[in-house]
Amino acid sequence: AQPAATRGGDPIYTGHDLDLLEVIDETRSRGMGDLFPMEILAPYVEAVRTLVRFEIDMFRGRVLAGARLPAMSLDEVAREATALGERMVVAMRAKLAVAEISAATPKKADKAEA
Repeated sequence: AQPAATRGGDPIYTGHDLDLLEVIDETRSRGMGDLFPMEILAPYVEAVRTLVRFEIDMFRGRVLAGARLPAMSLDEVAREATALGERMVVAMRAKLAVAEISAATPKKADKAEA
C-alpha cells in the first residue's frame, strides 16, 4: 500500500490502498493473523496479477474481434466490465472454495481407516 499523502509526518491512505489495510487490520482483529500472515501477500499479488492480465487480454481480444459494446465510452465499458468481473470472481471463488475444502477434508470412512 502506498500513502496518498502525509499529514504531520503520518501517511494518509485512500482508495484501494486503504481497503487493503482495512482488510489486513480486520484479519488481525478477528484473530486470523497467523492464518493469513503478511508473507502470503506476495503470492496473492502474483495470482491476482495473473488474473488481471488474463481479464485485460480477454477484454482486448473481444473488443478487437468486434464484440458489440454498450452505448457508452470505452472507459465506462471497462469500469462496468471490471465491476461485473469482480462480482464474478467473488462468486466463483466462494463456490470453488467450498468444493475444494470439501475435497480436502477427510471423509468419515477415511478417518475410520486411519
